[in-house]
Amino acid sequence: MVNKSLKNKLSLILSSVLFSLFIGLSINGFASEKSSGFSSLEEDVESIIGDNTNYSVFISTKDGDIGIEEEKVYSSASTIKVPILMEALLQGEQGIINLDEKITVSDSDITSGGGIIRHMSANQTLSLRDLLYLMITQSDNTATNMIIERVGMDSVNQTIAEMGAEDTILQRYMMESVRPNDNLTSAKDMATIMQSAFESDILSSENKEEFLRIMGEGILSHYRSDRHKDISNYSKGGSLGSTNVRHNIGMFTYQDEVVYVSVMSEDAELKSSRIVMAEIGERVMDYIVE
Repeated sequence: MVNKSLKNKLSLILSSVLFSLFIGLSINGFASEKSSGFSSLEEDVESIIGDNTNYSVFISTKDGDIGIEEEKVYSSASTIKVPILMEALLQGEQGIINLDEKITVSDSDITSGGGIIRHMSANQTLSLRDLLYLMITQSDNTATNMIIERVGMDSVNQTIAEMGAEDTILQRYMMESVRPNDNLTSAKDMATIMQSAFESDILSSENKEEFLRIMGEGILSHYRSDRHKDISNYSKGGSLGSTNVRHNIGMFTYQDEVVYVSVMSEDAELKSSRIVMAEIGERVMDYIVE
């Protein structure tokens, strides 16, 4: 009886040890697989950029961050329109402005550069919400300046500071001279702003939906992919000839995965910069579904 009892106890102990080892190996195997996927992404991004000093990259994933000169400060170009959108949504929720208010676009409002309003018939009547939509989806400078005028630069900069984007600042209207005060940002800051919009409580649930609706319909992005139509892409491109910059920032979502991506360039050849941004976006999407 004693030997049988001892055998049973030993058998139970052995089974427990084997089960623990199995669970441990399974967890470690899963973690290793994810780590391998992230390491592969990191290697691919570094290979795409190589020793080219014209680029900055910041990618934030649940497995870790990838940064290449991510804190370098650039002329923001049209990426500054993203925190402007956030501030307008905030003020709409707070009752400071009415996003459905109709505004007549006068000749004095028309601004050169990107957008479609300047090509439309005179004295168009648009809501503030319409202007926000055109500001992001068409990168419309006239719409942007009208929104800045309504919400105020100081308010935009305060919200930027609250998000922890220390190197980002709105200092001028669209198409004004970049000297002496340009609009500035960094790859890391723009990823931080996108992450704040989606994950923090700065925007209400309703405003997050509106933010994603508008950001998801932008046409000026190099992060599109025919191979990954099941991945949602919320992004904003921007370029400025006077400072020779070209940027693309965004967020990818797939099931419960979210990745924030920011690629910025200065003095890079136009076609090459588009290819670099497209390749990084494609590789990020590969990583998400792996």
